[in-house]
Amino acid sequence: MPTTGISDFIEGYCAAFRPGGASAAAGYFHYPVTLLAGGTKQTFASSGDLEAMFVDGLAALSDKGFSHSTVDEMNIHPLGASVALASGVFTRWHENGSELEKIGATYTVIKEGAGDWKITTVITHGVETVVSL
Repeated sequence: MPTTGISDFIEGYCAAFRPGGASAAAGYFHYPVTLLAGGTKQTFASSGDLEAMFVDGLAALSDKGFSHSTVDEMNIHPLGASVALASGVFTRWHENGSELEKIGATYTVIKEGAGDWKITTVITHGVETVVSL
């Protein structure tokens, strides 16, 4: 089952998820999308709705000195020809280059036809519970 391009896709999303990148980050999703983070579940019907949440979330991270994230580990598990789980460890970095925090996240991604991969579900969790395959 093809998973070509998923790691690059997640790295692209990770690069877009930075202060000032709310619109670009929202472009990586298929709507509606569900986010499970911090004990809450939110579903967003449109890119505008998700972008508004990202603006607020990125502002809060920016207040802590957040500058960008990097992918430390990525495990891809195909579930079919056009759906996969991508689970990994990410480091969030301070503006001064020091580590802010490490997080785990698991994404359900889909590919429609010959189009790009898109995220349909995000679950954030600890690094110790990353799905390893």
